[in-house]
Order: sequence, then structure tokens, then C-alpha cells
Amino acid sequence: MRLELVGCGGRWVVGVGVRGFALGRSGSRTLAWAPVRIAPGPGYPPGAAVGVGGNSVDGGARRWWGRGVTEIRLARPSDLIAIQRIEFAAGELFRDVGMPEIADHPEPTIAALTEYQRAGRCWVAVDGDDRPLGFILVDLVDGRAHIEQVSILPDHAHRRIGRDLIDHVTSWAAGRGLGALSLTTFRSVPWNAPYYERLGFSVLPSAVHGPELAALLVEEAAHGLDPEHRVAMVRPIHQLR
Repeated sequence: MRLELVGCGGRWVVGVGVRGFALGRSGSRTLAWAPVRIAPGPGYPPGAAVGVGGNSVDGGARRWWGRGVTEIRLARPSDLIAIQRIEFAAGELFRDVGMPEIADHPEPTIAALTEYQRAGRCWVAVDGDDRPLGFILVDLVDGRAHIEQVSILPDHAHRRIGRDLIDHVTSWAAGRGLGALSLTTFRSVPWNAPYYERLGFSVLPSAVHGPELAALLVEEAAHGLDPEHRVAMVRPIHQLR
């Protein structure tokens, strides 16, 4: 299908491809559709393009940013070393806020990452050359999709990659009938709780943590994370952005 939209100073040609239907893991019928590419008409620089994407049968989503493309897909075994490197680089930022002990925490082991990858609960955001720029790990905690970790390469920050990873997991969780996302994070670090609040997360009072989330916070404290500086947060699934 080919559509032409005239306006906004030029003619835009929109191509849409639909690849059909597939049966998802949850048993629901899932539409898998190809990305939409919007090519600018006369008067626009060569190569300029924007676009959107949707869920694919392998759990991927795609978005065009200028001349590049970032895809969110399930992690593969070959991505795990890159995930470790991303976590190391992201952790180094804590030195800038006086938290070197957090930067010194070891990155996830290959064995731990393999468990997430095999369970289908590890996704990566990759560039046009399929190189991981960020990742997200998810557990199931008290009936919620719990974000165990989400990290982005620092030199690719402020490009909505983290937001897109979280929204991708929101769609995944919604397809499994889960009602909310949860996470634990630092209360005052700018890219932790304040950032998640902007994405629609709110602090979950300790009285309603649930047994699994409460146990997770106890485990964090045993690994040296000061509970006074930690907070649990939730976002209802309907707050997908």
C-alpha cells in the first residue's frame, strides 16, 4: 500500500507493509506488522527519514531516528558480552555523584544473563548495525513485570532508548495479563527515581510491597545497598506512553 500526503511544505510518501498474523506465547492473536517508512518529498535533504514501528513475531520493535535505526529485540547469546560492557559503562556514572561503591559492583555474570536470555526476559536496543546500545532484564515479582535492570551506553543517553525499552516491556507484560511494572532504584540519583517518575512510575509504600518485593529489598541491603536510599516504584500497565 502506498499513500501520498500533501502538506507541511512538501509531499510525503508513506509505504506500509503488513506481514500477517502469528500466534503469540500467551495464546492471543498478535498482529505483526512491518515498519512504516516516511520519505520526504521535494525540498527535503537526501536521506532524511522518520518513521515508527510495531511488534514483530520475534518480540522486536523498530523506530527510525534520522538516518539511523534502533530496533528492540530479544537478546541472543552473542549479545551477552556487550550487555556486560553496557552495564560497566553505565555503572561508571555513579562515580560522578559520589557513589564509587556502586560503580565498583560487578556487572551481571554471563551465567545470570544466560538465564534471562533463555527465559525470553532480556531485550536489547540495537543500532542499524545490530550493535547493542542498551538492555533491559525483567523478573516476575508479586505478579508484576519487575525491571531488574535497564542500562544504556552513556554516549547514547537522552535518545529515548530507556523509555522505549520500558514501553516495550510494558507491551510484553500487557500481553501476559500483568497489571503493572515494578522496580527498585535510588531515591535521589537524577537518572533513577526522578527519571522513572517522569515515565509515570510512583513510589510504592513499604506496607504494600508484597512478599517477593520485600525479600528483594532485603537481599539488596545484604549486598550493600543502603535501604535508606532505595525505593520501590510501580507503574500501572495502562500508563504506556
